[in-house]
Amino acid sequence: MSSMSFDHPRSRLVLERPAVTIAVEGDEGDGGTTGKLDEDQFFLRNRNKDVDMSELSPVSRSNLRQGAVYMLVGLVWGMVIPASPFPRLALGAHIQLTAHGVMFLVAGLVILNLPFRRGGVSAKILAAGPWLTWPVMLTEMANGWWGARKTLPIAAEQAGAVGAEPWQETIVTLAHLIGAVVLIAYWGVMLAGLFLAPSKNENASPLPPS
Repeated sequence: MSSMSFDHPRSRLVLERPAVTIAVEGDEGDGGTTGKLDEDQFFLRNRNKDVDMSELSPVSRSNLRQGAVYMLVGLVWGMVIPASPFPRLALGAHIQLTAHGVMFLVAGLVILNLPFRRGGVSAKILAAGPWLTWPVMLTEMANGWWGARKTLPIAAEQAGAVGAEPWQETIVTLAHLIGAVVLIAYWGVMLAGLFLAPSKNENASPLPPS
C-alpha cells in the first residue's frame, strides 16, 4: 500500500491506496474531520476538473488579446478623428472599436465556463469571431474619409456624407454583411454554451463530505 502526504502548518492531507483517506487536522483543540472517497472517483474528479478548466483556455486567451487590441486601436484612433473629412463617421468607428474591445474581453472570461471542446466547431467559431469582425472596423475607419452612406445612411446623413465611389460602397456593405453573420453566429454559440447542461464534474468538489 502506497501513501502520499502533504504537510501544512494547519492541515495535513493524506492519500492512501487502494482507498483514499482525506484527513484534515485543525489547530489543537479544534478537532478534525476525516472522510473516505473511492480512489478512482477522487483522481478522476480532479483530472476531469483540470481538463475542463483548461480546455478552452487558448480560445479564451485569443479573445482576451483581441479585445485588448481593439481597445488600443480604438483609443489611438480617437486622436485621428479631428483630421478626418467626416468626423461623425470616424467617431462611429472609435465607438465600435472600444465597444467591441470590451465585448471580447468579457467574452474571453465567459468562454472559460462553456462546456465546449477545444477542437470542436463551437470553439473554432468563438476563436474566429474577433478576427472576422476586423473588416467591419477597418471599413468604418476608412469610411471617415470615404463617406459611404448606403450601409449606414443615418450616420452618413448626420455626418453630411453624400456617398462614396461604387467600389467603396460595395466594400463597406460586404464587410458589414459578413460581420453581422459572424457576430450572430458568435453570440449564438456563446448563448447556447451558457444554456447547455454543465458537465458532471463541473461542480464536483474534490473533498468528500465529512
